[in-house]
Amino acid sequence: METRCLWVRSEVFDHGVIPTPRSSNLSPAALQQLVATVKSPAITSSQWIEHAQQQLHLTQAQASVYLELYHCFRLQPLTRINTGNGLETAVDLLELVLFIFLQISHREVSHPNAAVDDPWPLAQPHEGMSPDGGSPRSRERRKAHDADRSTGRLSFVKSRLSELLHLASFQGTFVDSIKPHQLDRLRLLIAGQSESAHEEVHSLCSLAPFWRDKSTDAVPCADVAEWIVNSLANELDTCTVVAAASGGRTGVVLKRVSAVQQVGIHRRTLLLTHQEMGGSPVVISDCSMSYIYVLSNTKFTSISGCRNCLIVVGATSSVVTMDNCENVNFVGCCGRITVSNGTDCNLCLCTN
Repeated sequence: METRCLWVRSEVFDHGVIPTPRSSNLSPAALQQLVATVKSPAITSSQWIEHAQQQLHLTQAQASVYLELYHCFRLQPLTRINTGNGLETAVDLLELVLFIFLQISHREVSHPNAAVDDPWPLAQPHEGMSPDGGSPRSRERRKAHDADRSTGRLSFVKSRLSELLHLASFQGTFVDSIKPHQLDRLRLLIAGQSESAHEEVHSLCSLAPFWRDKSTDAVPCADVAEWIVNSLANELDTCTVVAAASGGRTGVVLKRVSAVQQVGIHRRTLLLTHQEMGGSPVVISDCSMSYIYVLSNTKFTSISGCRNCLIVVGATSSVVTMDNCENVNFVGCCGRITVSNGTDCNLCLCTN
């Protein structure tokens, strides 16, 4: 029986997809045209904004937001290239394009509506929920989010795998075969597990049977796609990867850490310190009339479906995602914050 050593990376879906309607100007064909026009494997910030405006018809602000958000999930190293302005820092073009592909292909704009006979507040609260039951909008959000996490992401990766591999295969031209270093760009969406269940591999190609003899030959995309589908774990993986120092000579290992989840807190004051957190991502959902203090650093913070709360998060290095909240006061430092579908919320931020 073949070992399922791959899983869909959850954090890029939770925090990397901007909740905005899809633009008709953004399409897989347009992304391929952009890559073919640039030709270089690396692209600077100014070059990206210029080509995004010309090829994808994005505004300068939109192109900048996509690039800044991509940096929160970037796995390929930065490089330095010579341009007309001298030596500039550049990112991997194909990994950036895969990130934009996720934006235009995964998010479907929907308008969930509560059922007509769905009363609020609930007369009898359900077990495990706060006594007010949550608003109809929050309950619909929860249903859609749970369905997306359980089946939507895996289905997305499997159904779009041929397009993802085709985009990653570019080396002067798009072909139907892929080399090991090109496959590693898919680490943005797909992670590989090492022999230790608590660590992630630095390279997907090290797990693939095609290159175990250190070969660098191209392999048909169809064969690679079949291996990925057969190796993808079906169960939901909620871990996030953080870099940690290794005790040996390997330098840095990628450790998988589970999110600290606080769900359905009602009329309570909750204090989480570094001892409880340990740098893990934090998920705060469906809480009401509570004071929640996270006095620790974290990489990702998710706040969803909360009402009438004060939430303080000490420092989030990457992204805070705040969705479907009502009358929430949020205080925190973060690299970026994404807010959607909120009402009467106050944000006290220190962010770049």
